[in-house]
Amino acid sequence: MNYQTEQKINNIKEAIKKGESLKEIDKKYFGSIKKKKDFFTKNKEHFTADELAFLEFSEDNEKEEVKTVENREVVETNEPTNKLTNLESNFFKDTENLKALIEIVQKYRSKSENVEIIENGIITIPAEAKLKLDRNMAVKVNGELYDKIVEMSYKNKVGKGELVTYILWEFYKKHN
Repeated sequence: MNYQTEQKINNIKEAIKKGESLKEIDKKYFGSIKKKKDFFTKNKEHFTADELAFLEFSEDNEKEEVKTVENREVVETNEPTNKLTNLESNFFKDTENLKALIEIVQKYRSKSENVEIIENGIITIPAEAKLKLDRNMAVKVNGELYDKIVEMSYKNKVGKGELVTYILWEFYKKHN
């Protein structure tokens, strides 16, 4: 699946969770009924039936009736909802596992000196690595690696040239 398509699917699902209206979602992600229909025809399997109903998409182009559910009483408890499962809590109780986890984190932190990784694939490029792009360099590269560089530059909102310059700068810094 194309990275942009996957990103659009995730953004639409997030907009539904945030409670955005159908009109806002249509305007923000589609712009026209035809674009919306084409998108969902190709990507409907990535959405639940409830999401498709909310987005008013059906195969036979008929709007389905969405029933409103009356408010139900919710029993409130003071217990936190993000409890660790039994397996997870037992994992952290074992001192060997905890020591191994601490060692992995320390090794990881020592390798990435000036680079702050926020989430998978998101990086903060240090100011000293933001160099002037004033030369061209034609290089043959593996297709999969190129796609990963494009995806990473998209995630970090930087150009491919700036990202590759940073990668080369980091390599040069470590090996010189």
